[in-house]
Amino acid sequence: MKVITLFFIYSSFCFSLNGTQIVIKPKLYNRYVVPAFKDISRLYGKMLVHQGHSTEEMNLRNQISDLVTIATKTSSKCIENDCQHQHDNLYAKIEKTRDLLKKLKKEKVTINAEQKLIIMKEQARLMVIFPKSQKSYKLDLLNMSLELYSDYNLHLINTMKGPYKEHLLKLWNFYISSFEKVIIPRGPQSLKKMMKKLNLAWHEFHLIMTKREKDVPGTIKQLVFQINSRWNSSIKLLL
Repeated sequence: MKVITLFFIYSSFCFSLNGTQIVIKPKLYNRYVVPAFKDISRLYGKMLVHQGHSTEEMNLRNQISDLVTIATKTSSKCIENDCQHQHDNLYAKIEKTRDLLKKLKKEKVTINAEQKLIIMKEQARLMVIFPKSQKSYKLDLLNMSLELYSDYNLHLINTMKGPYKEHLLKLWNFYISSFEKVIIPRGPQSLKKMMKKLNLAWHEFHLIMTKREKDVPGTIKQLVFQINSRWNSSIKLLL
């Protein structure tokens, strides 16, 4: 009964949270909110480590996340002198991601991811050769990096050995994936539209892991509390 009551309290808070009525200043958003969301994604990755995945697998996840960040920056307009620098960073990150991938030797995921990275490397090369088509190549690179990140996270979730697979998959689908795939690339307006849904998804997971599930390891609970702190601090900053 106590858990049900708490859920209704969380639900009431979520429905009272109307993102469309919030004015989000871009400077505040980029300086504080985006880093907090990236940190939430990193902490989620740590949860996966405690579900049977290796540090090397998590390093690759972080590397692909960094690749998404660089592809997102590259997809926006750049000052002429900075364009080459952005391209060089993207190219180097693709190569570094491929190197980490080869060390893992996970046949199925390696083959699929390797093919995507080869295509991305070629797209990055063509972007320099055909500057008039840069916009199209940049968008392709961003979409492919997001697809790679999503595929790899789903691979980690589907191959985990711990008992919380269903909860972590749901959290990925309705919360974590939205940060990298939608909110960070598209900016504050996307957060305003999704804030209520994200808040409900997070507090449902928080409730399950801290109240409903029994014998949750202290390391997992600590990560849940850390994410909860990051999320609530970000929301309070915007209200």
